Amino acid sequence: MNIKNITNNFVKIILSPPLGWKKSNFTDLTYKKLLFPLLTGVLGLTFISRIVGKSLAYLSASSIQNIITYASLSLIVDFVFFISLVLAINELLPFYDTKKDKTKVGILMLATISPFYSVIIVLNIFPSLFFLGIVSLYSFYILFWGIRNFLNIKKDKEIIFFIINILLIVGIYLILHFAIIYPFFEFIV
Repeated sequence: MNIKNITNNFVKIILSPPLGWKKSNFTDLTYKKLLFPLLTGVLGLTFISRIVGKSLAYLSASSIQNIITYASLSLIVDFVFFISLVLAINELLPFYDTKKDKTKVGILMLATISPFYSVIIVLNIFPSLFFLGIVSLYSFYILFWGIRNFLNIKKDKEIIFFIINILLIVGIYLILHFAIIYPFFEFIV
């Protein structure tokens, strides 16, 4: 499966999650391929937008070395966030009568966090568009339909699994950012 087909599947999911999760085919996609061409592409764009946006906003008050350090640490935190999120959710699957599958969970999480990172990219460059942050809530809609149609969690357990996933996504993201980014770069964030 080439990158164009994979990207088309993700676009289908993002545009119409109920149908997109049913019609998407990721049979040839492995966890390693998911991490390195796809996730690193999204995080690379986020990294560049952080450098450009924070330079435009804070270069008069801060040095370029601080901005690059901030963007680099944020890149590492985002990568660790994705890996730990996939591992945590993958460990939960047997409790919901589903077989562990890092690739499936990785696909679900990449599709889920794509709107969030799209908003971050826009907000880094255009901070005055802060109201667009509401678009990141669309991630939870994608997550719900992914749990229902892609992971095939039983109907009586899908709501609790959905809530646990939301708590994991928000919790892991906040813990990593408050522990690593915010104490050292409060002037930039």
